[in-house]
Amino acid sequence: MVGEVEEIGKHWWLFVVLGLVCLVTGILAIVWPGLTLLTLGIFAGIYLLVTAILEILDALFGEPGGRALSAILGIVSLIAGLVFLRRPGESLLAIVMVAGIFLIAEGVIRIVRAFGSTGRRWVGVVAGLIDAVVGIVILSCPRSAW
Repeated sequence: MVGEVEEIGKHWWLFVVLGLVCLVTGILAIVWPGLTLLTLGIFAGIYLLVTAILEILDALFGEPGGRALSAILGIVSLIAGLVFLRRPGESLLAIVMVAGIFLIAEGVIRIVRAFGSTGRRWVGVVAGLIDAVVGIVILSCPRSAW
């Protein structure tokens, strides 16, 4: 433990650089909010497409018990990612709605998969509950989410 603290102390300047990058990014987000939202929409779309690919691969090559759920989550992720990339700046409300639906679907699927897995089931259940609750909150008041 002490060795790790000393190692971090040797590279203190990395934390300063990280802080400056975060500060500049925050200022740019305030100065150009439209461009920031467009960029976030594109990044979210790319993330969802990568998630879709990984879930589809898990459906093809993963454990037999969770293949159908992985396939469903992969298809939902693919559709959500395409919506995000198709209209990242034009329809923020649609992006928020798709994100809410995606989070609810992902949460339910995580909970179902957690009961079928071995080991720490509670981690999957908690993660699924968090996803589902966030999705429900987003869908209940979508205009306040953006």
